[in-house]
Amino acid sequence: MPPDKTRRRLLSGLVAYAATTTAAAACNTCQIMDPNWQPATPQRTEPRAQTNAAPQPAQPAAPRVQNRGVIRANELRLAVHQVNGGWNFRDTIWAQGQFDSRAMRDLNHFMRDWRDNHTLVFSPTTAIVLARAQLQSGRLLNVYSGTRSRATNDWLRSRSSEVAANSLHLRGRAADCCFDGFSTSQTARLFRANGGGGVNAYDVFAHVDDGGVRTW
Repeated sequence: MPPDKTRRRLLSGLVAYAATTTAAAACNTCQIMDPNWQPATPQRTEPRAQTNAAPQPAQPAAPRVQNRGVIRANELRLAVHQVNGGWNFRDTIWAQGQFDSRAMRDLNHFMRDWRDNHTLVFSPTTAIVLARAQLQSGRLLNVYSGTRSRATNDWLRSRSSEVAANSLHLRGRAADCCFDGFSTSQTARLFRANGGGGVNAYDVFAHVDDGGVRTW
């Protein structure tokens, strides 16, 4: 084949190849520059909140004085001192939903009449009020009188008009006491807030019993 003809064929082939390549590039450019084109939305990488997670248990509220008995605990303890007799009691009286029978027998003995050792079963209801109030106060409870014999009650009545003839002390259902460092009105307020029935503040102590809610 003559050289000129060969050169012409090569040149025409190169021109055709260049045209094809330019068209393809132009087509790709049109796709990229399409005004309706939007980049793909990236996938979330942070963990999503779990909607079926188990609820967290509420934190127990700190004990505080309210208008009714509100203190609940796994166990209730009493730490008490008999001012007139000089003896002491410190024990868990209630735990895991029931009274400790041995501790309650010891409490019966502690709450005896300090004048003549007259002893009765002391009211568990009043004992719980004392323990709940002590849980709030965090103070030693000084007891002046628990159970009373008839002879003691009659003698006290002869000296004061404020002593009832049928006082609940005669049935082991009342106590006269005051928290160490607290006034009698503060002590009475704690008794009343924690389920005390009859509650009254005197000069030296506060009275609490398991009777009807009242004061005088």
